Amino acid sequence: MITSNEAFHLEHLPRRAMVVGGGYIAVEFAGILNGLGVETGLLYRGPLFLRHFDRDLRDTLAEEMPKKGVKLRFDTRVDAVEKRPDGSLALQLGDGTRLETDLVLYATGRRPLTRDLGLEACGVGLREDGSIIVDEYYQSAVPSIHAIGDVIGGPELTPLATAQGMALASTLFLGEKRSVSLENLPTAIFSQPAVAPWA
Repeated sequence: MITSNEAFHLEHLPRRAMVVGGGYIAVEFAGILNGLGVETGLLYRGPLFLRHFDRDLRDTLAEEMPKKGVKLRFDTRVDAVEKRPDGSLALQLGDGTRLETDLVLYATGRRPLTRDLGLEACGVGLREDGSIIVDEYYQSAVPSIHAIGDVIGGPELTPLATAQGMALASTLFLGEKRSVSLENLPTAIFSQPAVAPWA
């Protein structure tokens, strides 16, 4: 069982893989593995993946991915994963069925790694999920501590974090206060077929 981090360091491609999750990382890695010739399935606990995106795009992608070879199963929960003596994995699903695979990639989201950093002790506000509370210019409750990107919550997109970094640099080093609007935020999902919704 791996995450998307370890996916880039596999010593060999598995014959079969199951991706667990319904966000864009799960959808993208299901397409990547399938495109590399791996017999691939995607399991998601909800009724339809990509829940924050336009319904018509989600429906279309759910119709098209199986045509490319990805087996989709929605409303499916993984209760247990058992390693077999031959190295394969048996997934026990919530409905009582079992699936066999050689690799399970979990793409079910991440929490900010803010625990045990002492942030609360110095006055930085944290949300229940561990994300850092900042103002519109990425400043925390402690004036000398700023945060950007996934660690502040909101859309978890690399181009957004890059733009926030540029805005913060402008604020701190050029004296030009800048912020990044989250309104009408474009994004892309590198699925097969690729989709480009507005988040």
